[in-house]
Amino acid sequence: MARRLHRRLAVLILSNEDIEKILPVGACLDVLEQAYRDLGNGMAATVPRYDVFSPTKPNEFYEYKTMSGVLPNRNIAALRLNSSVVKWYEKAGGVRKDKLPVAGGGKFVGLVMLFSTETGEPLAIFPDGYVQKLRVAGASAIAARYLARQDAKVMALLGAGWQASAHLITML
Repeated sequence: MARRLHRRLAVLILSNEDIEKILPVGACLDVLEQAYRDLGNGMAATVPRYDVFSPTKPNEFYEYKTMSGVLPNRNIAALRLNSSVVKWYEKAGGVRKDKLPVAGGGKFVGLVMLFSTETGEPLAIFPDGYVQKLRVAGASAIAARYLARQDAKVMALLGAGWQASAHLITML
């Protein structure tokens, strides 16, 4: 009688705090830059962000967003999803969209799921908060690395919102 061996699937469940402890900013920038390079050279794949809106109340909508990509050189595929409630309103002659922090504890809901491209198995699930901050700031830092004057000694950081702290860290 043949015996089947079952390997236990170990999926890492991480918090924003876990990721902040184990992911050095410098390493993040190196991986992000290589990912952009691979994408530009046709060695990675992504699709446009997909947004689904469904009305819930007047001027308020449920928003479900997905973003995904594959880095074959790292044997990783990622899916990021956001589940949000948003409100549209007029301001200064235009229309503005604000994400409402209506999840438990006044938070937003965003998750990243990583998969192995060798086995298809899930590898990790974690909130998108900290890595999203680093991704956006990292893209700015990489652009500055290549586009700023070589003799530049001063940087202007406009805005002081949630993303600003990561921009400051990645630019140093």
